[in-house]
This record gives sequence, structure tokens and C-alpha cells, in this order.
Amino acid sequence: MDRIRDELREQIRAQMVGRRRFRGPVSVEIDLHAVGIVQPPASPPSVKAYLDLLGKRGAKGLVYEDDELVRHLRVRRHAADHPIRRAQPEDWLYMDDPRFPWGPSAGVRVVIVIRPLRVYVADYDRLFRRREQIFGDHATDRNWDDDKPAGARFWTRGWDDIRDSDRLRDLRSEDADDANSRGRFAPGGLYDHSSEMSVMRDEQRRRRRREIKALLDRLLLDQRPDDLDRPGPVAEVDRLAWASIPELLAMKRHHPVMAGVFYVPLPPNTKGGPNWSQTVRHEMEAHQTKLGIHGRRLDLDTPLSLDISVRGAGAGRKDYDNLAHLLLPPFEEIFCAGRRGTVVSYRVYESEGNEPGVRVMLTTDSRLQALEDAISASRGWVLRHGPSLMRDR
Repeated sequence: MDRIRDELREQIRAQMVGRRRFRGPVSVEIDLHAVGIVQPPASPPSVKAYLDLLGKRGAKGLVYEDDELVRHLRVRRHAADHPIRRAQPEDWLYMDDPRFPWGPSAGVRVVIVIRPLRVYVADYDRLFRRREQIFGDHATDRNWDDDKPAGARFWTRGWDDIRDSDRLRDLRSEDADDANSRGRFAPGGLYDHSSEMSVMRDEQRRRRRREIKALLDRLLLDQRPDDLDRPGPVAEVDRLAWASIPELLAMKRHHPVMAGVFYVPLPPNTKGGPNWSQTVRHEMEAHQTKLGIHGRRLDLDTPLSLDISVRGAGAGRKDYDNLAHLLLPPFEEIFCAGRRGTVVSYRVYESEGNEPGVRVMLTTDSRLQALEDAISASRGWVLRHGPSLMRDR
């Protein structure tokens, strides 16, 4: 390991020749490609190892002066335990799927992109303020379409608040009646428990359970970061726009209680602690129980992403990779039946909020990729249009 670290330091020094270390807050994006390793390491320990090479707390780093400057961290992991590859290990048809993990057949490939935080924030803000100019009608079309530009898919929503909510409520009510032999499932009802109706009843029950699971998965995973879900305080232009209606700004800062969003208090320190770990597990267990069906636990086995927003962190709480390290293992244990690698990507950042705490938003890896594609499209759009858009700054 010492030899590998020395080699990596030399690679970093070679790429930093003629460059100055970052002295202000930065955004760091890390892509880990380890598909050729039979037992690939988990994300957080690997990420910490690379971040320590870039810059350590209290010491002059190779790329930035102190790791407290990392205010936004995005990680994606391509490995053999990826959910798609795990489900279809020999099916190479998935190679055309952009979600399919890729990388060298042997060894590890790591790509790290570091930007000044202000650049990332400007790109993010522009995406939301200029969405219709950048994507046209695609930004208001709710339907997923393979012909859409990649970034425009970010705006697509799959969950229908009226139709899908009503259907899920009806199915869960019917499932409860079935479990308690009420209504149509009572003796003499449509689905009588007599032997001649058992086959029809069992098939109907299986279809209902499959539909409930599909609706719950859609409800849980159809979350999308909003314009305030980015590092730093609210933009001054937005603060001025909402000065006359502060209630709206307060509402936007605090996401409503949605299926795929839960909150935990700030840890007492960057290493958490036993009490904080118990609190995290309790909140996750409570969320799992609320979304389950008659005591059956949710079992997510699709590429997932976590959007972790740290609010009111204050000084000394900037070690966000440690925070992610504390959240990922219990999440995969509780929501994913202990399948390590199901959370294939995550963002963690410091943002402004009404109350101190950690907000965890669950979404799909495709949604995070669509966000990055949309940010890239926003950046390309302003570069094409040139200095006439300097007023956006």
C-alpha cells in the first residue's frame, strides 16, 4: 500500500506541474472503476484513501490546501457487485445501457475532477434558471423519451401524485382486507376462501403484490434534486426575489416529508458515535416500516443514489466522506437486504437549511447521471452563447 500511495502521489505531482493548489472551497467528483476486481472495496474507504492523497486536514495538500475545502463530493462506483451486473453477470446486452458498470478488465481506474466550488454552483444555478432556454419543450415534457437529449431526462417525472397515489391506496386497502378476511375476501364474498376460488384468489393476490411493489419503488425512487439542493447559501438573486414572501423560501429550504426523503440529526463529530449511529438506524428502520406492506420489508435491488445534504454544519464538520461512510452501510443493510454495492453513487455537500441536520434523499443512479448531463448541457450552452450572457453571473 505504501508503494501504491507513493506512485499515486507522483502521478498527482506530475499533473500539478505548473498549477497552483486550490485555495478556496472546491467540488470534487470521483469515479472508481473496479469491474475487473473480484472483491472490490466499498466506496467510502476507497474515496477517503484518494482524498487523503489530494489533501489532508492540517497539512498542505498536493491539490488543495486542506480537506476542509471540499464542500461538495460526488462519487460513482463501477464494480462487479453493481446491481445490473449482479443480476445478469453473463448478459452483455446491457453493455449498451449507460448504467452498466465499465472499466479496465484488470486493475483499477480512477478519474478525479476538481473545480472551484463557485464554478459548480454557477453551472447548477444556470441549469434551473435557464432550463427552458437550454432544453426547450423537453424541459416541460414529463414523459421519458429515448430521443430526448440526455440532460433533458432530468426533468422527467414517473410518479403521478393523483393517479398513482389513488391506485396505491386502493391496492393497500384491498391487501389489508385480504389479510383480515373482510369485504370481498370474507366468507361468501367474491374471493371466498372455498377451494374452487383458491387458484383465482392466489393469482389475484400475486398480481396485487407485484403492482404494490412497483408503485412503492416508483414512489420511493422518483425524487429529483431541486434548485436549492446544491452547496452553499441561497443565491442572492433568489433571496431578493423571495424577500417579500419569506414563507416560500422557508418551504423550499425544507423538503416535504416524501417517501424517498428522511432526516437525521447532525453527528456530534465527524466520526459519529454510537448514539448517533443508533439514531440513524432508528430513522431508517422507521422509514422502512412505514413503506413496507404488512411487516414485509422493502428490498431494493436496482442502481441507487443518495443525495446527502448537510445543513447547519458549522466549523469542524467538513469531513463529508466520513459522514457518507457512516450512512451507506446501514442504508444498504436496511433497504437493500445487505447487498453491498447497491448504492452505486452519492452526493454529499453543505447547504443552507431551516434547521441543522442531515437530509438524505433517495433516488436512482440514472437520475444523478441525468443531473450531471443537464449541468454539462448548461455549461455547453453558455459557452456557445458567449459573453452576451455575462449578466447571468
